[in-house]
Amino acid sequence: MKYLTKKTWTIFVSHAITYPWSLFLVLIGISTSEITKLLSPLWYKKIIDSIAVGAPVGEVYQSLVVIALIYCVAWLAFRITEFSNSSFQTKVMRDLSDRCFRYVHKHSTVFFDNTFVGSLVKKINRFSRSFERIADRVIWNVIPLVISLVGILWVLGGKSIWFSVFVILWLVCFLAGNLLFSKFKLKYDTERTKQDSKMTGILADTITNHQNVKFLNGYTREVDNFLSEATKQQKLEKFTWDLSSISFAFQGALIIILELSLMYFAIQLWSRGVLTVGDFALLQAYLIQLFDKTWMIGHMIRDMYEAFADAEEM
Repeated sequence: MKYLTKKTWTIFVSHAITYPWSLFLVLIGISTSEITKLLSPLWYKKIIDSIAVGAPVGEVYQSLVVIALIYCVAWLAFRITEFSNSSFQTKVMRDLSDRCFRYVHKHSTVFFDNTFVGSLVKKINRFSRSFERIADRVIWNVIPLVISLVGILWVLGGKSIWFSVFVILWLVCFLAGNLLFSKFKLKYDTERTKQDSKMTGILADTITNHQNVKFLNGYTREVDNFLSEATKQQKLEKFTWDLSSISFAFQGALIIILELSLMYFAIQLWSRGVLTVGDFALLQAYLIQLFDKTWMIGHMIRDMYEAFADAEEM
């Protein structure tokens, strides 16, 4: 099987661009939402610095009003994204299902005679659902990560270029580790997908031929056969889940290292009068945003690989 094939991308993109306005609203909405999320920590920093120097209460309230307006814009942009996305993805999934329907029914009768009905139905459903999974990852994970990363590097780099250097080096290690691990895990995810399709085919076939199973003494044989295949599926599921747990342990360790390293460096700058008390709140807020976006990178990469593997079965 060829992973991430050009043909799969071409089919998905060709159907996605048939709804340009919905796609445009989705991209603008999610971008606006993420940009506004980067602004609120700057104003919280201003509030903390104002309190630290004993500024007038009115000045603090003004900053709070600005934060409220930022949240309103972010809330509205996110709602636009959600409603536009529901229209966009469901239409594309409908078109993909229709395409599969038309394509499958052009096959010969020999093809249908030699193919498990249940397995074929599952492949068709997986194809359209694969688009949903990939689109979700791009819209809700990839775009927010890119925008947040650029904004965080820009702001922290203004405090000290070493903040940006630390984050970039950390992110390279984080992405490289997850990418290599995902490629290693992909072959086992593919085996699991094939085994799942096989189980579905056996189940559909035995239900379709239930009379033969009942009246030709095939019950025990079919039960043993299905249990054997289900056990194979269980072992593959457990193995891939354990691999995911190892990946999460690696990610958690990297996150702890980055947070402690940046905080140590921030304390050094504060002791020299370079940073203010509010900068610590700003740094922590941005770290939380960064970790929130990057924590699921490994899962995101693997999910996209799995989605393409599912799609390529069709």
